[in-house]
Amino acid sequence: MVSSGWLSTKLVFQEFGHFVGTVVLGLPVALLLG
Repeated sequence: MVSSGWLSTKLVFQEFGHFVGTVVLGLPVALLLG
């Protein structure tokens, strides 16, 4: 049960990190393209 919760938490953080990375990389490009 603990390992299952840890796994889901890790997955959420992985998805969140991917989202943040996309925003951080995409925002300057969007601003440059105007």
